[in-house]
Amino acid sequence: MKKILLLLGGLALWTSVCAQDIVADFQQKYEKDASFSCVNITKKMFQLIGAMANTDEQGIINDLDGLRVLNSSQNSQSHYKNALAMMNKSGFEELVSIEEAKEKTQMFTKESKGVISSLVIITENEGEFSMIGIFGKVDLKKISSLANSMNVEGLKALENIPDKKKK
Repeated sequence: MKKILLLLGGLALWTSVCAQDIVADFQQKYEKDASFSCVNITKKMFQLIGAMANTDEQGIINDLDGLRVLNSSQNSQSHYKNALAMMNKSGFEELVSIEEAKEKTQMFTKESKGVISSLVIITENEGEFSMIGIFGKVDLKKISSLANSMNVEGLKALENIPDKKKK
């Protein structure tokens, strides 16, 4: 009985870890598409950056397990629709949807025990498709602050998200 419980527990853990990095799943789907570029920052890199960061940024950085960015300047509308279809099947919850004249952005989160464990941002802007995944303990206000200090364009929409704690 113990073996079965351990096996089921391990399977559940493995499934939740695999499901968190939906950006990697999307990348794998298009791995033969040369129009994609990918940046993957691991937990180890965040630890190295955290060691050099100021005190305010250390807490934010040390809570992150990974960051993955996909970008393509071809078939952007098709990639955007395919990414949204994957998100809708993955158990992520839509957080924000923004449509402007030439830009569409949607943000999704996945929570575990009341804490955001994954944030995925999908954007289609004038022929450019981007998908950003942030994994770990994600505090939206702190990530927004860090993105502003580092001038990360794709994360600027986080400024407009209301703070859940103030409700």
